[in-house]
Amino acid sequence: MHARFLDAYALTLWADLPDNEPYLWDHLAEHLLAAEADLAFAEQREPSDVSLRLLIRNFANMGHLLNRFSTYTEIAAVLLSRLMHLQELSDLYQASEQDMPRPYLASGTCCQTCQIQH
Repeated sequence: MHARFLDAYALTLWADLPDNEPYLWDHLAEHLLAAEADLAFAEQREPSDVSLRLLIRNFANMGHLLNRFSTYTEIAAVLLSRLMHLQELSDLYQASEQDMPRPYLASGTCCQTCQIQH
């Protein structure tokens, strides 16, 4: 239900959400976390999908962090920082990192482009 609600906005990036959407800006993290139930449902349908299991486990582990932030940039930075080390999710991470609003803090390398170790 939450995923359908979020999908109804048909945005490629949450950063494109208009400023005149105060409800969603105030409750975006809650709806994203609630959509985790959709991940659990998907896992039941595709129990052998390793990437899906990793996403579910990592979303559960970072829920307390996601609840602290209120903007897309903050939430996206946390998601990326928590997923970047997982080789199985590298395609998802790389696609998301390209769309990440700049500047942002990252651990390990500052971005896929420059590959500078910090």
